[in-house]
Amino acid sequence: MKRIPTLLLKFIFLFFLLFSFNTLSSQYKISKIIEDNKVKIPKPYKYDGFLMNEFSFDQINKNIPIEFVAFKKQKYKLIFCTSIYEEYVLIRIYDKANPKVIVAEQKMDSKTPTWTYEPVTDATYRIVYEVPPSNTDVDHKACMVMLIGFKTK
Repeated sequence: MKRIPTLLLKFIFLFFLLFSFNTLSSQYKISKIIEDNKVKIPKPYKYDGFLMNEFSFDQINKNIPIEFVAFKKQKYKLIFCTSIYEEYVLIRIYDKANPKVIVAEQKMDSKTPTWTYEPVTDATYRIVYEVPPSNTDVDHKACMVMLIGFKTK
């Protein structure tokens, strides 16, 4: 009778160990994307941080909204970087004060894994990642990282 709980505990331990390894592996890939692309923020810009979004390519369309605030007397470079995937993600940037006007847009895929955007004016920007269904019939995860660089005008 003692043997069954011991096997159950070993199974649970193994399950959590595998789950932890998968999570750490995913974090490593994200940190590599950040490190590989930070060098694209040229001087006199300074790296200020990043905003990361993980998503899945599955059987439905998704819109993932984020916001970015460009402050007065600052000039910004936003560098969008992706993990590698076969589909494309459409990035649309709107001025939050005028939400129907598209300020900029770019398709991101394996051929275009990075894109640099420089906000023209100080404003609050609404950025939407439009994620299509998987074209491989296999659900899989991906990520989009927005690196932020700034300099004083």
